[in-house]
Amino acid sequence: MRSCATGPGPAKARRQSGSVAALGALWLMVAVICLATIDIGNVFWQKRELQKIADLAALAGASVTRMQDCAGSAQQNATQNGARPQELAVECGNWSKSRAGATASDMFAAGQNPFNASRVQLSRSVPFFFIWDAGGNNSRLVSAKAVAWRPQPAAALTIRTTLLQVDTTQSALLNTLLGGLLGANIKLDALGWNGLLGTQVNLLQFLNLLAPRLGVQAGNYDQLLNADVTVGVLLQTMVDAVQQSASTASVTLQALNQLATAALGAPALTLKLSQLLNLQTGLDSSALDLGLNAFDLVQGFIQVGNGNSAASAAVAVPIPGLVNLNVFAKVMEPPQMSSVGDPARAKLSPLGADRIYVRTAQVRVLATVESPVLGGLFQTVDALLKPLSPLIAAVNLLLGNVNGYADMTILPPPSRLDLSLDLGGGQAYVTDYSCDAGSKKLVTNARTAAADIHLGRLGNSLDEAKSQAFGSKAPLQNSALPVLRLDCIGCDGFGKRTPQYFGGLGIKVDTPVAANTDPQFTFDNPPRLADSPLWQALSANNIVGSLGATVSSLNLLQPLPNDPRASPGGIQALLQVVSAVLSGLLGLLQGIVQGLLSPLLDPLVNVLVKGLGIDLAQTGVGAQLSCGLQPQLVY
Repeated sequence: MRSCATGPGPAKARRQSGSVAALGALWLMVAVICLATIDIGNVFWQKRELQKIADLAALAGASVTRMQDCAGSAQQNATQNGARPQELAVECGNWSKSRAGATASDMFAAGQNPFNASRVQLSRSVPFFFIWDAGGNNSRLVSAKAVAWRPQPAAALTIRTTLLQVDTTQSALLNTLLGGLLGANIKLDALGWNGLLGTQVNLLQFLNLLAPRLGVQAGNYDQLLNADVTVGVLLQTMVDAVQQSASTASVTLQALNQLATAALGAPALTLKLSQLLNLQTGLDSSALDLGLNAFDLVQGFIQVGNGNSAASAAVAVPIPGLVNLNVFAKVMEPPQMSSVGDPARAKLSPLGADRIYVRTAQVRVLATVESPVLGGLFQTVDALLKPLSPLIAAVNLLLGNVNGYADMTILPPPSRLDLSLDLGGGQAYVTDYSCDAGSKKLVTNARTAAADIHLGRLGNSLDEAKSQAFGSKAPLQNSALPVLRLDCIGCDGFGKRTPQYFGGLGIKVDTPVAANTDPQFTFDNPPRLADSPLWQALSANNIVGSLGATVSSLNLLQPLPNDPRASPGGIQALLQVVSAVLSGLLGLLQGIVQGLLSPLLDPLVNVLVKGLGIDLAQTGVGAQLSCGLQPQLVY
């Protein structure tokens, strides 16, 4: 039987052969893609691994505190994580966000101090296993770069008054003093002042609230610190800042509101915050997160604003219990109460542009005792010396002064006694620091308040005395107050009196009160900026307990100049005549100073001077230091 089955025709066989070829080509393309994907994936994987190594190495380089240790630390870390030495390039230097640059890497300056960053670059040739370039290159150069920045330690210094509590009497004096500097009437009670003494104002919060008031972009603290602002705006911003604290007492808010209202009426009082707060340029906001005392800020704003005002004048301050005594005070140089910055930059030039420096106010105080008081006190001296007139006349005859005779005048007018105190204030600035484990410290150069005492007469009237004391910052030209004047009657040939022909004796004191400077005033383990500062007091050497004690150790009596025509021998003889009572006169004058002027010292120091940020006995300095900040990647 014949079979009917037949095989595929030639056309059909050709069609099947073409399908296999197409399928083979497709699988070949898939294989090539898979192999290429393996090579491309390997390149990306290698780049990612290099980036991880570069990141870790940069962090390791930036984590050390010395530039000479940076490269070694980065290289060691990179090799431990699989990098080969020839693939690695390490740079150490300074990174600053304020430095111009298109990228964060461009903000890095190799080899520049202060050291705070490292830049690591890794380059590796990654071979292609399955793909070749047309040019025959069978590898791809892969690179990775990383910049790590270690935020520098931040240090803060604060200088303060030791006025810790205000009573009713002190509040009246503070109202007069700060109200006079402000040019307004202030009536705060002791509760209001004590509320300010016990209130802290967060500096960062205060600056952020102030920026929109002055039209300054938020975060641009350098511009904000150098913008002109009135005292009224600053005090109103303080009100807003303390209102955000739930713990602020209402009495404190009332006190600040009263001060702000008074200051808004004195628009001429303007200042720049940089005159009061010394902040390094380019600081991070974290370095500004610290508290400042509200009372110190208030008195600082008013003092600086008053010092900048062309119309500012000395303020009359009444001292309770002391009559016929005029007291005036003026801030000759305002304080700089707080300073924040990088101690590494400050260490390079402690008094340069990056200094961390604070000072208290430098104040001149003038106290004058008018003649009615002195006249009564000198009656005893007059009684002691007047009986010597016949003896002086006899000396005249013996000396051959036939044309005239000497006559004594006790306390000739004007008989006003002037006391001026130049209070140099305290200061401190950072010179060194350490963030090493177990030895964290901040080293400063500190100097406590020095005072110059001037006792005598500044001009012939109270206005002349005020002009002499407060007209400039120059040293005073003090003259002796005549207490015993040896005139000559008839020495002019016409029988008239020639004042001070034979000279005389006067009161004059120009003496400094010794200061104390400690170039290694060290704070061990100071707290971080977010915590309260560590306070230390630097006491002055040989600071007297009272003005009377100071004066009693001095020779008050100074010879007064005589007429050039007078015989030197005659003058010496006349002074020898009265020498017997000089000791009694000196003791009486010291009694005047002790009994009349010494009571001025306690209220002057306790309220007036401390209210201006000065303590004659010591300077209080607070320190903070933030260390141990971890490095972070910036590129």
